[in-house]
Amino acid sequence: LLFLTDNTLICSNVGDSECYLFNCSEDDLWTFESLSKMHRPTDEIEKKRIIEKGGEVHPYYDENGIFEGPDRIYAKNKIYPGLSMSRTIGDLEAKKIGVISTPDVTLKKINCDSKFLVIGSDGLWDVIKPYDIIRMIRPFFTKGDIEGACQVLMKKAVVQWDKNVEERDDITIIVVFIGTPTS
Repeated sequence: LLFLTDNTLICSNVGDSECYLFNCSEDDLWTFESLSKMHRPTDEIEKKRIIEKGGEVHPYYDENGIFEGPDRIYAKNKIYPGLSMSRTIGDLEAKKIGVISTPDVTLKKINCDSKFLVIGSDGLWDVIKPYDIIRMIRPFFTKGDIEGACQVLMKKAVVQWDKNVEERDDITIIVVFIGTPTS
């Protein structure tokens, strides 16, 4: 959830999506900052909570015992729920083993340097880094072309997934222009 009131952004998140704020100073110096974090079972605090509640954290192994994918959360000696995130909304089975719905909340003042936000699922952030997004989105920001910005990110993420793995993760992207375009 992202909410803008006056000059304050309020970002509240659970799960495997992230929100970044991109800024540009008067001297054309671009920076970015995360307003959220992904809730992964590999995070020591998250993992500890899962294990204390009787869950297990380990990678998925196929029928031949071969590792596939990231660490996931499982009920003890079970093959479910198999989540690769440690916080989510509405999963009652996962709640029994320490998956929570408590969001992280960030407050951030925006100013004239604040230019745009990119909110994306792990399908975006696992293959495109925030510093690459500046180069990719800047021309679209300058033209006020928010649809073009989303399309270029989606296309690049799909290409990256397709060349690196057999299956691609879900890719969800929201771009929000909040500042005045710079040349």
